Amino acid sequence: MKDQLRYADFPKVDDGRTYHVGVKRGEVANRIITVEDPSRALVIERLLDRNPKPFILDSGRGFLTITGRYKTIPISIISIFYGFSMMDFFIREVRQVVDGPLVIIRLGSCGSISHPNIGDVIVPSGAFSVTKNYDYFIHGIDTKDAFPIVDSPYNISKITYCDREMCEMLQREFSKVLTTTPIFSGLNASTDSFYSSQGRLDDNFLDENHDVINSVFQKYPNALTMDMETFILYHLSNISITTLVSPSQLQQSQSSSNLSDVDLLNGRKSLHQSRSSFDITSKQRCSMDVSRRKNNTFSISANNSNIHRPHRHHLNNSSRDLNSNNQLHHQYNAINSIRSTSALVVFCDRKTNEFISDDMINLLDPLCGEACLNTLIKIEIKESHNEEGSVWSNKLMDKSKKENKIVKMIKRKFSV
Repeated sequence: MKDQLRYADFPKVDDGRTYHVGVKRGEVANRIITVEDPSRALVIERLLDRNPKPFILDSGRGFLTITGRYKTIPISIISIFYGFSMMDFFIREVRQVVDGPLVIIRLGSCGSISHPNIGDVIVPSGAFSVTKNYDYFIHGIDTKDAFPIVDSPYNISKITYCDREMCEMLQREFSKVLTTTPIFSGLNASTDSFYSSQGRLDDNFLDENHDVINSVFQKYPNALTMDMETFILYHLSNISITTLVSPSQLQQSQSSSNLSDVDLLNGRKSLHQSRSSFDITSKQRCSMDVSRRKNNTFSISANNSNIHRPHRHHLNNSSRDLNSNNQLHHQYNAINSIRSTSALVVFCDRKTNEFISDDMINLLDPLCGEACLNTLIKIEIKESHNEEGSVWSNKLMDKSKKENKIVKMIKRKFSV
């Protein structure tokens, strides 16, 4: 009999499993690699420690969760397929079942609309969304909202930013494993459709998308790539909430480069500092003269004269009973509980209409997975999820060691 779902606002079954991802407490670690393709998740799974044996769960709704240890550090690998909704399901439902901060790296694919070529890697410092403006396509005068007429068929959002320190760490790790592959850092466009919003022409539909990529360049001349998930990852990370912190604590954290303060302040710090740390507004384009660079990491250079720092978002939620205390509302800031960045491999080149080969994918997947894993284990997390009863518990490690010892004894006995 199928388990009964409860709670319409946030559906779970009786044992606490989430509706879509299908996970419960103790099945997902604080450090996560998220990928699109389940086969890529299984490739990265081979890099995990064999003790304890990695936990694997297929949700039946498009999500595959693998949790184990890498160099003894608990790690989860979760494949989510494609799109805004799947990324939203993943982040919100995993956040529900994991105590402590989440540190997430997306390892995905993208299409190049600029300098990067097939097989190159981009670690996006920021992402913006390109979404269909549905009002543009709804015609007629029989509705109250028929006017005013909408001019643009596609909406291009503001930029949301990744965690600065994670971005830099990930670039360094990629430079170690992909010594001859260009590593870019710049802007990525995330779209709500693989076809219409990415400017792929289809005679079967009136998508009005022949000029969508030009519109992207008009607003963001240094845009490099297009995918379907990174913007939502960065957006949800930047609006995630874990605690209330005073301005003095926030200022102290911003003056420190200590990577261990994951659970305290780095999420909000990345939102404020990244606008001045990542240059994205100039029309100057990236030079491809590799010989003049010290390493294989590329960045888009620009001035930041017209970059504005966002206002700090004060937590103002009546459900938390904070409005009764105006002093608290004015003196404390909400701090992010999720840090994230991404690494995107160029699968298709929109300039040349080329697509990546299976051989290149098979070569890159384990190397990219290794870079992501090595980045995650270098980020210290205080107050991580309790391993008691978890699928990565030390008790399981001890049990696995005992079983392996017995197997070896039996093999020796019968080999004599």
